[in-house]
Amino acid sequence: MTKGKLLTFIFDNEKFQMTDTVNEYGVPNKAMDAANSYFDLPQGAWFGPKDGSPKDTWVWQLGNYFD
Repeated sequence: MTKGKLLTFIFDNEKFQMTDTVNEYGVPNKAMDAANSYFDLPQGAWFGPKDGSPKDTWVWQLGNYFD
């Protein structure tokens, strides 16, 4: 069994933290969905450690990244 670790999500200088595991693609298994529900997010995307964020941290960046 894989042990989870404390992950941090930052939106507008507010933090949401949850213990979770991260899959082989660097995406949290459940915590990102929980952070999406916790915050009232405008259009944008999460950027994580593979994108230059601190270890075990995802930061919300405003913008349209999908069109």
